[in-house]
Amino acid sequence: MLKKWLQILKFPDEERGLSIERRAVLSNRLILLILALSFVYYLIDRLINSQVTHLIFIAVSLICVIALVINGLGYYKQAKIIGLLMFNFVLYNLSASQPFNTGVHLHQVTAAFVAMILFGYEERNWGIAFTLLTIAALVTAFFTQTSLIPYRTFTDYQTSVLFMANLTVFAAINIYITYMILRLNYKVERALMIRNQELEKTNVELDRFVYSASHDLRAPLNSISGLLNLQRLDPSSTAYVDMIQSRVTIMDKFIRDIIDYSRNSRTAIVKETFRLREVIDEIVDVLKVSQLKHSVAFQVEVDAQLEITSDLPRLRVVLNNLISNAMKYSDGNKADSFIRIRAWQELNQTMMVVEDNGIGIDAALQPKIFEMFFRATTVSSGSGLGLYIVKESLEKIKGTITLHSEMGKGTTFRVVLPNEF
Repeated sequence: MLKKWLQILKFPDEERGLSIERRAVLSNRLILLILALSFVYYLIDRLINSQVTHLIFIAVSLICVIALVINGLGYYKQAKIIGLLMFNFVLYNLSASQPFNTGVHLHQVTAAFVAMILFGYEERNWGIAFTLLTIAALVTAFFTQTSLIPYRTFTDYQTSVLFMANLTVFAAINIYITYMILRLNYKVERALMIRNQELEKTNVELDRFVYSASHDLRAPLNSISGLLNLQRLDPSSTAYVDMIQSRVTIMDKFIRDIIDYSRNSRTAIVKETFRLREVIDEIVDVLKVSQLKHSVAFQVEVDAQLEITSDLPRLRVVLNNLISNAMKYSDGNKADSFIRIRAWQELNQTMMVVEDNGIGIDAALQPKIFEMFFRATTVSSGSGLGLYIVKESLEKIKGTITLHSEMGKGTTFRVVLPNEF
């Protein structure tokens, strides 16, 4: 219960607008503010000797504590109803027991304002009911002066002090409430703006995805269909079978890239702690078996005891794409082809570098390298999704990636991951 009560004092998720939880936050803050102000009023009362009974201040404090406890238990609506009823009751008795020129009735205006805000549009009938109740209490107090507190009169000095105190508190509370509403609205508008930007990005990517995916899936199928026709004309040849297998492999890789893209977009982040060297060695061992080109030497410079906390499936996709790309675009004219993988921790970050001495990437094409379906070389048989998925996966786990490459000399990718995200 204590944990839930403490959590409700914090701002909840920024994307939910003036939700029930947000109004619960506002309720708690207003209750705490009233609790503090009751103490201030008690000091003023003692200073000017207005002879207000101590029971009033005790009642207000008790109301605040009860409302806080009920709110903390998650009974938000009940807390608002009980709190507003008791608050209106106390305000009515204070207003009916003293002249209106002390300004105490101003707080009943605040009570009506607060009721409409706390209940919101979804529960507007409750808000309207409490507003009408407050107005009725104000009118009754003005005309009948019937109160549980004996009617009191004040000197001009006491009246002036009470009026200034009530006016100041009235202004402070309403300014604070207005500020809170503006702040919450700003957060909502900012969240909506981010959502709209994400939707625009998603729509653009979806258009490109549908166009490119349909093309990249049809191309291998058309090729396979043609090769099958050739195989029928020359049944004794096995070359066509190998070519068909190559096209199937390309299609399979493309489909796996699509699955990785979909999984990254829709799967929740799951944090776990693991040894980075073991993950890298596993990826390297699998990729070594699939080497179709000349041999590439792997240099893994990662401490076997290095542990990091991250989303393992996403990080595995990142490393697999970077290392397989380094293999794919190694330079067959170099006898000393290598792929160097390094990792270390620096301050609150984990640094990872995948470096090769392959064919490199043209400087003019490097700004587009992480775009969807972009291929930096004509010799590429990939989907053009690999590096895009790398960047999107890293964004999910708050990581960054940078590229340095020179044609004919090689490429270096540098990944930075926060230790906490």
